Amino acid sequence: MVDGTIFLTLKRGITLTNKIFTLICLIFLIAVPVFSQEDEPADDDYAGIAAFTRGEQLFSLNAGAIFPLFTLAPFHEDDEPLVGTLSSTHTGVSGSLKLGFFVRDNLMLGGELAGMYAATDNSSLTMIPITFVTQYYFLKYPFEFPIYINVGVSMNSFDDYFRITPLIKPGAGAYYNINGEWALGLNFDYWFMPELYFNTYKNETRIANFLQISLSGVYHF
Repeated sequence: MVDGTIFLTLKRGITLTNKIFTLICLIFLIAVPVFSQEDEPADDDYAGIAAFTRGEQLFSLNAGAIFPLFTLAPFHEDDEPLVGTLSSTHTGVSGSLKLGFFVRDNLMLGGELAGMYAATDNSSLTMIPITFVTQYYFLKYPFEFPIYINVGVSMNSFDDYFRITPLIKPGAGAYYNINGEWALGLNFDYWFMPELYFNTYKNETRIANFLQISLSGVYHF
């Protein structure tokens, strides 16, 4: 354990993050008119209840920023607070790759490989989550509104400290269909990441809370 939690301060990473996030936004803005030159789907492509049917697949590339929020200490001592702060913590950068298969109309199951990096004064913090994804789509052409939950583990590294922790990540998104195959949009994910201890050390258990906001490019095939 590192000072009660693996999620120590991610200092002075915000300037680099803002530059990267701005660059990502520019790339997406440039990509929109390029993809828009493709033929748009017919008006009846979203006719009926379902737009994505069993057997279809998708691949998505996501990149953005992750904001450390606070920690919870469910077994805290009487003289310790239930809610703690990630003091001097700034924004990190994040990204992920997702592959999914529609098993029913508008219901997708799949997997996601993600990564998060943040610089500190003297070192860096890295997290590599691997999760199983359940995702459902609400549709109003030309928009898609997925809701989803990721469940898995995260491999976390800080200096010489390494630990594998559980991860639960619910989220939602809003995408605009550029054509019949490509969509661009925005995701909001909430990370619950417990660092668990047991028996006489259970009061050291902490649950870190993060908010991730990312841009997403989705390819349907």
